[in-house]
Amino acid sequence: LAIASLGTLTSLVVANGIRAGIGFFGWAVPAAILATAGASYVLTSLQTGRWHKWLLLTVQAVLVWLFFKVEPLQPSDLSFLPGVALIALVPAQVTFLLLRTYTGLMPVWLSVGLWRMARSPLQYSWLVLLLVLTAGLGVLSTTVGGTLERSQLERIRYALPTDLRVKVSSLFVPGGIQSIRDKFDDTPFTEGSSLAFRSSGSFGHLNFEVLGMEPEKFGEMAWYRNDFSSRPLSSIMGAINTNVSVVPITIPEGSTEISAWIKPLEDYPSLYLWMVIEDGSGALTTISLGELGGPKWQLMTAALPRNLELPISLASVQIYEPSPASLALLSFKHVGKGEPSKLGSAIRVSEIEEHRGLVLIDEIHANGPSLSEAKVLEDFEDGVDRWTPIFTSFDVSDTLSANSTEVYSGQYSSVFEFGLARNRWVRGFYRSHVAGPYIPVVMSSSLASSSGLSVGDYFIATISGRLTPLVVMDTVSLFPTMGPEGSGFLLADLDLLLGYLNLFGHPSRENANELYVNWKQTGVTQPISEIVGETAARRIRVEDGAAQLSSVLIDPLSTAGWRTMVLVSLGVILLAAGMGYVAYLLLLSHNSRLEMGFLRSLGLSRSQLVAMLTFEHFTVAALGLGLGTWAGLHMSRLTVSPLAVTDVGDPVVPPFFLLTEWALLVPVYA
Repeated sequence: LAIASLGTLTSLVVANGIRAGIGFFGWAVPAAILATAGASYVLTSLQTGRWHKWLLLTVQAVLVWLFFKVEPLQPSDLSFLPGVALIALVPAQVTFLLLRTYTGLMPVWLSVGLWRMARSPLQYSWLVLLLVLTAGLGVLSTTVGGTLERSQLERIRYALPTDLRVKVSSLFVPGGIQSIRDKFDDTPFTEGSSLAFRSSGSFGHLNFEVLGMEPEKFGEMAWYRNDFSSRPLSSIMGAINTNVSVVPITIPEGSTEISAWIKPLEDYPSLYLWMVIEDGSGALTTISLGELGGPKWQLMTAALPRNLELPISLASVQIYEPSPASLALLSFKHVGKGEPSKLGSAIRVSEIEEHRGLVLIDEIHANGPSLSEAKVLEDFEDGVDRWTPIFTSFDVSDTLSANSTEVYSGQYSSVFEFGLARNRWVRGFYRSHVAGPYIPVVMSSSLASSSGLSVGDYFIATISGRLTPLVVMDTVSLFPTMGPEGSGFLLADLDLLLGYLNLFGHPSRENANELYVNWKQTGVTQPISEIVGETAARRIRVEDGAAQLSSVLIDPLSTAGWRTMVLVSLGVILLAAGMGYVAYLLLLSHNSRLEMGFLRSLGLSRSQLVAMLTFEHFTVAALGLGLGTWAGLHMSRLTVSPLAVTDVGDPVVPPFFLLTEWALLVPVYA
């Protein structure tokens, strides 16, 4: 054990160090530690003094610890098995010393049994081989079929984590996906439903998938496997489910107009003032108050839509610029021989100077015939802390601050300072529904590795064409419905994500596009057209996970077929093992007759002989069955690995777990 582990590890350390080009000391230090450990082992075996042996064993243990401190043990490396052997070296020596020290205190049958097994170990070799083959084949036959069946079921569950998934485009279904959800919830067969929004995003050169969901409902409904993350699903959902309560800026009932006092610092052409209104259902509506005028205080007013669901509130104040390039804030440097660049010609970035724009905003208020006086919604007298500037670029951001030098009324107004960049044609500020501007997300491990981000990092990504501020709250290796393609994925709260994306939704908005449904009981056969109607049924795509699972479970080739083969193979194994063991007992009784008589003549009683033989048989059985079980599990993994692949040869998602029917192996072990 010592020679094999130390020699193999030394060779691997030297070879890997030279191949990697890490320098002499990079591989010389761990090699020297191994050489010192080998010398300590030799000195330990030569020492006769008890205390000297224990001291050298302590030195060996320290050297082994130092080696793995320098060269951590990796299960995927070739050095894994030699490393395990090296770890076992010191405990094996300690066990040997303890057994030799306390031999005199052991029962006679135990001592004699150990001596017999140590003196003639080869007499048990073919019995051990028989047990290894028996246990290995038993484990193989009870593992492969069940593992493949479980893998197939989990692949369905991964793609469809609930009984039903409905994909809807709100453009083609009246009332959108919410109307479909209401119809499912009205049926007596539905246990629960959850909306989701699936989109794509990018961070630098990395493209990823985005899934917004209702954390509490999805966490209660969806199938999940514990190895997908270091924490359970409830904790993952809790990481993106914020409980921050934001007091809305409510527009009083009866209001028909919304107004604000505006003063641009300069005359900015083609800039428009927008207000985003949130109604009682959470829908956002953008209204325009018109084009910004000259550098003086002016009242800008717009009518409120009449069809908004009450109560309504002010969600965002925006400055919209429709031109592809920000012409309002561009000034051009002189190039060449003092010739200015011409509008419409190719302009280099170095030729552009950014001129920061300033707009003063004060006393946003609502009016209406039923109101006795104008209702001030925001006068900025308490500061601007409850507003968050919209992110318009990855580096330089717009700012919102309080101003006391130039106001329309009161003591303070707000100063919005902005640059060239825009987020989907707009700049401005909004009411954030989280503590700070960053939306909490859970990131896939692959995306975290590719981007260099970790838990707690803040970053800005592009989601559905909008710059979106995000913060990483947790990571997962896999998540249901999220494929391995691309660089990874992000998980977010549905309401937070859509609430932010739709701030910039004019003229197009993002809506939930998936619905997940769980039935109260299995076997629901009611047609979807009866639930949602004939017209809607033709415009939605339904994926029935429960039906797919049922088809796998009733397939005779995937269930009853392999179970029958398992029973047949176990019967053959038991027959062969029984006949082999009977032959071993007959041969043992013939060859050990004289030895048993000699032991009786030395004074061993019949009960001591029985105890000795029982100990030998149980030791041999434990060794054979243990090695056989280990070999069977590895054979099962080697058998399943090439079978658990997709149509194009890629490993299945999620990865398979070995599933052994241990109850069927009880007769084999017994």
